[in-house]
Amino acid sequence: MAKDALGSGRRLAAEVRPRFESVNQPSPLTHDLKGNPNVQISTQPTALDWDRWYEEGRNTRIVTEIESQNFRTRVGAAEGMTVLDVACGTGGWTRQLARWGMNVTGLDFSAFAIGAARRGGSANGLIRYEQHDVDAAGSPDWMEPGSVDIVSVRCGIAFLDRPLFLRVAGRLLRPSTGALYVMTLISEDEQQHAHMRGLSENEVAELGYGWASCAAYSLGPYRCVVLRGPAN
Repeated sequence: MAKDALGSGRRLAAEVRPRFESVNQPSPLTHDLKGNPNVQISTQPTALDWDRWYEEGRNTRIVTEIESQNFRTRVGAAEGMTVLDVACGTGGWTRQLARWGMNVTGLDFSAFAIGAARRGGSANGLIRYEQHDVDAAGSPDWMEPGSVDIVSVRCGIAFLDRPLFLRVAGRLLRPSTGALYVMTLISEDEQQHAHMRGLSENEVAELGYGWASCAAYSLGPYRCVVLRGPAN
């Protein structure tokens, strides 16, 4: 019975698979996808592993102009909106959102990343950073359901419990206007670099199952997905 249900869910996800639009841009990766041969492959990095990664000055989350333009146009980002940036790392994307006048909370479970993000400033009070493990604790207690305009996760969804994260995001978003923005590497490999993990095409398609709207487009080696209208 469980296998039949899983197979049915996958077929339904395939039926709503978005047709990807390709947007030409150079790859923003700063390291080869094969990574450091001394880094363990296909393991789930701990918070301490991420601390060491950031302490070494590594960054795979460079914000490009073409991503920014597409985000503002396709998500409908506007000044004054409330945004939750999950797996924010050292805060590069969080600060970009604040530059557009949005009120942003950045979450990451790496203490080093959050410390580095805070040293980047609060954008005159528009940014709040919090060390927080979404997999372990869901959303922060102080965040009210239906209070967020945009939930964003860049290069982080492959490391999260996806069904849990999608439920958390759907609960936090404003029912009629909220949007979930996902940016992820695409990888069909079972063996992946521990800190640069991606989703397969099928896994990307399954993100949209249960949402009223799913729009997707490509940016080099990445897929960007905008979801609206979560299932209750």
